[in-house]
Amino acid sequence: MNVKCSSKQCETTNLLTSTLRSFIVSLIIKLLAYDPQHPTPRLRLFSPNPSTASFSQFQSVTVHDVIAAVRALPDKTCALDPLPTTHLKAVVGVIAPFLTSLFNKSLFRGDFPDAYITPLVKNLGMDTADVRLYRPMSNVSVASKLLEQIAAKQLIAYLEKSALQPRLQPA
Repeated sequence: MNVKCSSKQCETTNLLTSTLRSFIVSLIIKLLAYDPQHPTPRLRLFSPNPSTASFSQFQSVTVHDVIAAVRALPDKTCALDPLPTTHLKAVVGVIAPFLTSLFNKSLFRGDFPDAYITPLVKNLGMDTADVRLYRPMSNVSVASKLLEQIAAKQLIAYLEKSALQPRLQPA
């Protein structure tokens, strides 16, 4: 898709893109220059108990799991969605077996959809030239959100069962 913009808009966008790129590259250079012989002291708030537990694979997702996850979705829709969330909820009984198969294949293969990351200024009115004031905003389809929720539910259950998650998890 070609997006047309005025020369001033394009110039501003190119400058911002270049500035963000430079900022990210400088962060990467700092990380690569980190000296493990002189690490920064860190406060350890949580030390998990040694465990022999291991998470080797995800469990199969059921049609019931998918239907429950779809029904719990908010009615928001992303531009990446071919079907609005409200419509998906209306046809979930028909489409759930397909989504279940798709999610199980994705979980077992380790293939997950890509997200589109867009830099956004943290608060309106802030200096748009200061790249430190930006935050990443990811756009993912509703199917990706569902898969993420299903995978997260399984991972959290594993962490809790294996006592690998602190009781008071910070936000």
